Amino acid sequence: MLQSFFIFNKSGILMFHHQIVPNKTDPNLVGAFLSAIYSWAEMYSQSGVSLFMTGSTKLIFDQSHLTSEMIFCLASTKNHDDADLYDKMSMVLENFVHFFWEDRESMSQGIISAEKIEKFRGLVKEFLK
Repeated sequence: MLQSFFIFNKSGILMFHHQIVPNKTDPNLVGAFLSAIYSWAEMYSQSGVSLFMTGSTKLIFDQSHLTSEMIFCLASTKNHDDADLYDKMSMVLENFVHFFWEDRESMSQGIISAEKIEKFRGLVKEFLK
C-alpha cells in the first residue's frame, strides 16, 4: 500500500508532500530525515540512495537529470509491488518536470508557488491512487 510522497531539495527543504495514509508524523521532519539519508548515501556512492527499507516501510528515491537539485521519494508498505512503485514514481517525476519546468531554478533555492503546488497535488492524487 502506498503511504506518502515527498519532494525535497538537496538542502533538505521539503517542497511537496502528499500523505496517502493518514499518520501523525511531521512531514518537514520526515523530509529533512530523507534528505539526510540521501546526502549520506551520496557521500559514499556519488549517486545517492535508490531504496531504503525499515521493518515495515519501503522508500524509493529518484531524481531527474533535468532537476538534479530535487529528490523524489515514494513510501509504501514493505510488501508493495516494486514494479508498481517505480511506474508511479516515473509518472510523477515526468509530470513534475513538465509542470514546473519554468520554476526549476527557484525551486532549487526552496521557492515554489503554493497555488502551483496545489494544482500539482491534484495530479499526484490521480497518479498515486
